[in-house]
Parts: sequence; C-alpha cells; structure tokens
Amino acid sequence: MSDERAERNTVVLPLDTTSRSAAILPVAKTVIQLAEATPCVVQTEWPTSSLPELKKKFPSLKALLKHAIIAPMQGQPAEGIVRAATEWRSLCIVMAMHEGKKMPDTGLDSTAEGVLREMPCPVVLVPPEREPTPWRIRQVVLPQDGTPETARALGPAITLAGRTGASLLVLHVSGAHAPPPQEPGTLTAPQYVDQPQHEWPAWAQEFLERVRYLSGEPVKGGIRMFMARGEPGPEIVRFTHSRGADLIVLSWHGQLAPRCALTLRYVLQYAPCPVLVLPESREQSGLPFHPRPGERTF
Repeated sequence: MSDERAERNTVVLPLDTTSRSAAILPVAKTVIQLAEATPCVVQTEWPTSSLPELKKKFPSLKALLKHAIIAPMQGQPAEGIVRAATEWRSLCIVMAMHEGKKMPDTGLDSTAEGVLREMPCPVVLVPPEREPTPWRIRQVVLPQDGTPETARALGPAITLAGRTGASLLVLHVSGAHAPPPQEPGTLTAPQYVDQPQHEWPAWAQEFLERVRYLSGEPVKGGIRMFMARGEPGPEIVRFTHSRGADLIVLSWHGQLAPRCALTLRYVLQYAPCPVLVLPESREQSGLPFHPRPGERTF
C-alpha cells in the first residue's frame, strides 16, 4: 500500500446518475467535512460517467469533487465499494439504502446489503427518499438495551454529538416479552421502569454516569435519557419520528442470517433518517472523525 493511502483520511462515496446520489450528497458532504477527509468516489453504474458529466448532473458535486479520489470500478458494485474502502483504509462509507428493488427483510438493495455484510469500516446508510437538502446533525438517537454490544456505540455517538453540538437522545428499549439480557457486563433496566417512583431514576442516573465517563468534553446539546417498552425496532423508529431526529447510531455484530439482527432489519426498513452502522469489532469501528486528545472512544 502506498504512503498516500496509509496517510490520507478518506470517506468512500458510491455514486451514479440516479436520484439516490442526489439524496446522499448532502449527508456525505457533512460527514466529509466533520472527518476532514477526502472523498473517494466509486462509480457504481456501467458505463461509468466522466467527472464533468457527474458535475453537470449534480452541481453540488463541484466543490466536493475538487480534490476527490476516483477509485476504479472492479467487479460487482458492492465488491468495488468494499475494495476501495479497504485499500484506502477509509473512515466511513456513505451510501443509499436502496435504489428500486429491496432485498427481503433488510430494506436494502443487493449492493447495500453486500457492503454491510463485508463492511471494513462504519457505514452511513441514507434513505433514498430523502430530500436533497442540507443535512445538519442536531439530534442523535442512540438505542441501548443495557448490553455491552449496544454500549459499543456509546463512544462514537458521544464524540459525534460533541463535535456537532447535537443533543444525544439515549433510548433504552426493553422488550415487552423478552427475557432480560444475560450478556456479561449488562446494565439491565429495572423491572418497574413504567413507574418512575421505583428504581428507574437511580438506574438512569447510573447509566448516565457511565455515559459521562466516556465523554472527553461536554456534549453541548446535552444527553437525555428516554425509556421505551416494546419491540425494539418499531420503538426506535417511532421515537425517531416523534423527535424529528437526524441520525440513528447502531452497533452491529455482523450477522444477517435469518432471524438475526431483527432490530437492525426493522430500522433499516423504516428509518426516517440516515443510520450509522458501526462494526462490532473495536479494530474496525473507527470513527469518521479525528479523535482529539482526552477523548475516550471504544
């Protein structure tokens, strides 16, 4: 690998001439600015379009592509996107959830699903129905169930909220009929969460203390705690809708087999805003931002 690829911060941006590229461009622009990164463009249609053609189709690309890297398309689109992100050691991939036909149960098309299965870095998935308007991160929804798996998203979400001045909305979801999680390290919500006079205030305080410990600098927009009881996927989507939030952050263990990742599947089907999916592995879950001295991240 060349020194250039090892030293440059890049964000992979799959592009074609369809409407989904128009939807992701404002999101990609914000991520690239926050990451102080160089866009790495992968053209996912054949024959590929020239840069002048892309700029004519999407005028907002002119500034974004001024110093862009153009990664040659090799193999199928998902393969080319993953290869570019791997070779350039990219901080993040920003792409549409689908264009046209969705794969069963995931809300993704074959390209997005293929990237998610092999993701070498975090992926921001954007609903293609999104209006191509500027994207600001003002409210971040962080679903939690008390387990270490979901807690892996705490560090990245706190850093993101701190950098953008956004409010961090921590949504603790307890399944209505599911048994309490047994994973070691779990901070399980109390039984009577629907009765605030019981254990909920003390438990919420303990949880927030854990969250504040991870924060290297104050989250200017504040950290607020919410509780939902029901099926996690629908509750996350409902809460995000009701708050008009701008981003959902989810940690994911990497399995899309049948009956696995049911929460992720539902959220990707119905999310009203972009979803940041973080790989489970710490080695692969780098933030799309430069950590600053004193910040604690996973």
